[in-house]
Amino acid sequence: MLSYSLKLKERNINIDVPKLLDRAGRYMVSSSVAKIMMGGSTKPGEWAENSSLTVAIKRGGNPLRDTGQLMSSIHHTMQGTDSVVISTNRVGARLQNEGGTIRPKKGKYLWIPADYRARQDLMRSGWSITNLIRKLRATGYCKQSGHAFLYLEKGSKKWRTVFILKESVHIPQRRFFGFEEKDKTEVRKIFRKAMDGSV
Repeated sequence: MLSYSLKLKERNINIDVPKLLDRAGRYMVSSSVAKIMMGGSTKPGEWAENSSLTVAIKRGGNPLRDTGQLMSSIHHTMQGTDSVVISTNRVGARLQNEGGTIRPKKGKYLWIPADYRARQDLMRSGWSITNLIRKLRATGYCKQSGHAFLYLEKGSKKWRTVFILKESVHIPQRRFFGFEEKDKTEVRKIFRKAMDGSV
């Protein structure tokens, strides 16, 4: 889980602290979603573009936005009366936010779908590479050639690349989650308005 929290240290003011923290939490959720939509945490379009393979697999060039599941997973939760936590339980969120290198846990290679069709086939196989290969072998022929896994449907003459095999994949940092200067300014405004009596 990727998360951080906002905590109010001083409570010597006559305001509804939980209500303000809830408002700040809702702001931080919308800020994280906006960063994903704009493609940058401090300025639009600052993130590295998707690789050509990623574009082929997802049929889209917008980083972190192919299904919308990451954005919809970001939420806030009150922790007691003086703290709010903003988090996501989306697998891979920390890696997307911080960047890093993926290596296989077992075997020599990561098996990456070669295109959108292969990704859809993998999804229909329960995201199990073994299940997909079993299905392919039932309807044709499979072989590994260099760093590619190929499939030839019975009656066809053209081999299709189903997987690209890589020893590692680098994920560039695309920071959408965190407390930027702009966020600090906006959260201060929420509390300042309350203390001034304008909310």
